[in-house]
Amino acid sequence: MVRVLKKIGKLTLYILLMSFLCSSFLFPNIKINARLSDKTIGVNEPFTLTVTVEGGNVKINMPDNINDFDLKGTSESKNIILSGARLITIQTFNYVYTANKEGIYNIGPIEAKNNGTVYRTKKLVINVVAESVRNPKNSAGNYSDDVIKELYKLDVDEVYVKNNVSKTEVYLHEAIYISQVAYTRVPVRLLGVSSTPSRKNFFTIIDNSEHNTKNETIDGKRFSIKPLRLEAIYPVRAGKKELELTSFLFQTSGGIFSDQIEKGFALYDINVLPLPKTSNKNFSGAVGEFDFNLSVDNNKIKIGESVSIKLKVRGEGNTSIIRMPKLDDLKISEFFSLYPIKSYDTNWFTLEGKVFGEKEVEYLMVAKESGNYKNDQIGFTYFSPNEKSYKTIYSSPINISISQSRKNITQLNNENGKKYIMPIKANMSKSNKIFDIIFSNMFLYSYIFLGIIISLIFYLLSKNYKLKIKNKKIDSETDGFDLAKKYFETNDRLNYCKELEITFINSVSNILGIDKTKSVSNILIKMEEKNIDKEIISNAKNITDKIMSEIYSGKNEVNSTNYHRDMSNIVEQIKQTLI
Repeated sequence: MVRVLKKIGKLTLYILLMSFLCSSFLFPNIKINARLSDKTIGVNEPFTLTVTVEGGNVKINMPDNINDFDLKGTSESKNIILSGARLITIQTFNYVYTANKEGIYNIGPIEAKNNGTVYRTKKLVINVVAESVRNPKNSAGNYSDDVIKELYKLDVDEVYVKNNVSKTEVYLHEAIYISQVAYTRVPVRLLGVSSTPSRKNFFTIIDNSEHNTKNETIDGKRFSIKPLRLEAIYPVRAGKKELELTSFLFQTSGGIFSDQIEKGFALYDINVLPLPKTSNKNFSGAVGEFDFNLSVDNNKIKIGESVSIKLKVRGEGNTSIIRMPKLDDLKISEFFSLYPIKSYDTNWFTLEGKVFGEKEVEYLMVAKESGNYKNDQIGFTYFSPNEKSYKTIYSSPINISISQSRKNITQLNNENGKKYIMPIKANMSKSNKIFDIIFSNMFLYSYIFLGIIISLIFYLLSKNYKLKIKNKKIDSETDGFDLAKKYFETNDRLNYCKELEITFINSVSNILGIDKTKSVSNILIKMEEKNIDKEIISNAKNITDKIMSEIYSGKNEVNSTNYHRDMSNIVEQIKQTLI
């Protein structure tokens, strides 16, 4: 009864809260604006259309009349700012176009949709003329090297993208690392990717981390260096392949002159070698360098108790294609009841620009028979491109002792060994009068009404108490940032990263109201289930990936990056989102 009354109190409070808040949820304050970089432009000269959306995540629908222009490149950015007590999302979309013929063109209105509501910008007008309004151009429609040198007083090579491809001959599923870095000696602005290369013959992992610009002196000249793109690609088919690199669009500034130029595009011929034939049944599809281990959380259990067996592969290579070894199903079914098998898979870039992966399979089982469960050592085979041969590594054998547990007394027996059934008697006499029934019902209704009032008061008090306890608990967990800061100040990178990992897991677990876990990836999954903003999740993943990379790569002594300030801000954003 108390639970029912408590639920009634909760429902009443929720109705009042929803009545108060529904307008802000149903009618978000979204603003959309569009602008052009130029009002007048020459034929074949690029211009930028910028669309800014404030107050929510939306999908942009471009109008049909934009088809009169050729799309040269796009870029997108998202920022979250705290305004008062609100977190405001600002999305910016940049579209770079060129016009093929002169004329006056109307663009828009541009539409954005959010929860069924359509938001529109004002119409924009651009005048396309035959002659260039910026600089003279050659007949091909692109600025020549001589014109650029004259306008900007610089060498063309002083604005360029340095491409690096680690290998041009690899084995099937072996990693090829591609890095593209911008070197500039003049003020430039990166507008975005001009063309996205096809990767139909490759599996691709891209590093989405933000990299800071640094300065370097080369041959007496001072350059600004900005990493643009880092990716690892794994060929999925053998044979000769053509590898295309990403092209980037820059806007240079030269006083009253400006120009948009493309840099970075290149083609490489790649030779993908097939893997040597093997009769080894343990080959898992893994190509690279890996470690393999097996762990059991308890070797001695009783009937009815659970045990967890984990198989883990870790190393440099694409773990997503690996087929993990399996335990003997027949032996498992003899002694255990098996829960659904869990699998975890993650990849990250190390400080050296390599991709490491980790794949884990967990068997969670409950013992049903006594005895000794044994499983021979398990082999894991992979192909090593460095040694050009297959290698097999083995786990330790499994030996779990299961003892008989004391049975619980679930029923009472009589002297004959049969179940004892307790008779149930009616507690109301047939001689009850109508007045007694009415009188007792009046008390019942009074108790119900009083119970509703008490349950509502109890719910409000308990909610306030739980909130205080939760905030106190969160504050206690986030004290770990202070401890991490001490490690940071003493340059103890390993303990610094480990403390940040523990603090992040505990803090977010308390904020989301979930059970503690030991896995950062589980926390990120729970954040998605709780509808935390994707930008916050992305920022959390970027930082935790770097932290995990330092912990497991063993290269933490070369890094001095401050993570605790950004991670503390992320925890605070998650807390504000759920308030």
